[in-house]
Amino acid sequence: DSIFLSFVYTESGDGYQISIRTCHKHLPANQIAAYVCKGIGSGGGHGKKAGGRIDKKRLQERYGDTSVFDVIEKLLRCSIDEVCPGFCIS
Repeated sequence: DSIFLSFVYTESGDGYQISIRTCHKHLPANQIAAYVCKGIGSGGGHGKKAGGRIDKKRLQERYGDTSVFDVIEKLLRCSIDEVCPGFCIS
């Protein structure tokens, strides 16, 4: 098994900071960050390194009481499906 992408987040004031690193040419970190943060914050960066900020209020308005971990996991999986169709993640 290989690791092609890492994703971390931390609570920070009224939101969450996210950080993405990737070493796979078909997994652009900037596009994944933008997808994860769309509508609930902002994200971007470069192909191999990206980050963003998620606003707690927007997150709660859109996803209710769903945990931030569950929301991020779902969005991360969906973003990979969109930017790299057929890429298998476990």
